Amino acid sequence: MSIRPNGWATRERTATVLAVSSDPREAVRQLDPAALLVEFQADDAGVLRVSVTGEIDFASAPSLQARLIAAREREHTAKVILDITGVPFIDSTGLQALLHLKRELAKERGALVLLGATEEVMRVLQITGVDNHLVLASSLPQAHDLVRRPPSPQAGEDEI
Repeated sequence: MSIRPNGWATRERTATVLAVSSDPREAVRQLDPAALLVEFQADDAGVLRVSVTGEIDFASAPSLQARLIAAREREHTAKVILDITGVPFIDSTGLQALLHLKRELAKERGALVLLGATEEVMRVLQITGVDNHLVLASSLPQAHDLVRRPPSPQAGEDEI
């Protein structure tokens, strides 16, 4: 197994992906709709942008949570923008992972902002009431503004 700069773990998978599509996100969806692609990008302002493509469910949520925690510790940041424009589905395990991450970041006076929730994901957030406990943004500039705001005194204390 070799780690490549574009984030793919094996040459075989990369070759297959390139044969299917030049867009890695679309290729992942075509090859394995349940696969989760996670990309990390830190900026100079100490904000970690995490782009997720695929379903966040009982199979992928634990791995996503572990990868997010490792990345934010590696980047020494408590400000995370989670770009979920490529997430077509989220279940209760995924919601729990998001709420856990929000609480952990709030303990460090940081913030979690969800960017670009699809209509389907937004419906799940609203039905469960989780939308009232997370910060949602519809554009990247809005997400940057929201993640940089000082946390409220009660941040992280609200429980579901």
